[in-house]
Amino acid sequence: MSRNNFKEEIQRSVSIGRNYVEHPQNTDFIMHNHKDAFEILIFIRGDAEFRVEGSVYDLKPYDTVIAADNEMHRIIHRSCTPYERIVINISADFFVKNNCEEFSGFFLSRVPGEHNLISYETTKNTHFMSCIERLLEYYGDGESDVLIKSVLIELFYILNKCGSNNRDNSDYSNKYIKNVIMYINENLTSEINLDTISEHFFVNKSYLCRIFKRHTGYTVNKYITHKRLMYVRELCSGGMSITQASVEAGFGNYSNFYKMYIKETGSAPSTELKRS
Repeated sequence: MSRNNFKEEIQRSVSIGRNYVEHPQNTDFIMHNHKDAFEILIFIRGDAEFRVEGSVYDLKPYDTVIAADNEMHRIIHRSCTPYERIVINISADFFVKNNCEEFSGFFLSRVPGEHNLISYETTKNTHFMSCIERLLEYYGDGESDVLIKSVLIELFYILNKCGSNNRDNSDYSNKYIKNVIMYINENLTSEINLDTISEHFFVNKSYLCRIFKRHTGYTVNKYITHKRLMYVRELCSGGMSITQASVEAGFGNYSNFYKMYIKETGSAPSTELKRS
């Protein structure tokens, strides 16, 4: 493969950056996921917590949090203290393309919302931060893609080793919301909505809506729709037709899926997904 092809591949597969925000506002950090990409965030400083799939992780300097492509997550700032972090995004197929699937466990071998944080206490006696600093330097200077990939694989090796011994140190500030999100994830392909969930948990719909949106930024029904759209993309990437995937993901039929997709993304499914 030529050097230019390597450049194109690394640009498609990886983004690395160090970011600083003087006065962070929570309205700028919404709940989201990264389509077909994984995220590694190294928290440098600030007064913040990481929320993912109903779990809450209190962040300390140089802690690392990870999110797979199917995990909805966000940063919550408890004050306007300056916020600094290093963010690495990796395409979901990086491990397969680079023959390092054995180091993907810290992303793929977890229940969504569990074991997302690897503390600085766990990584400080490893070469983790050395890898991060080298990546920032090599990536910023446009160094050889082979060199960048080599350091990334070393980083994944360290994270996988640290993650395999990592205990789940999340704080379920609202165990009820965690249970609701787990229920949604486990029953995504069934006929679930605000009514069925409120009945299942014996709770008033207004109360459920209020605390769910306060915690996630989404209404219950919008959260379900977003997760179903994520699942359709996953099924289509595995070779399933859009029509079949839309039914499998719980939309009932292609027409319902199409309307929801347009409403959510503003474009037709054919612009992103192959239809057969």
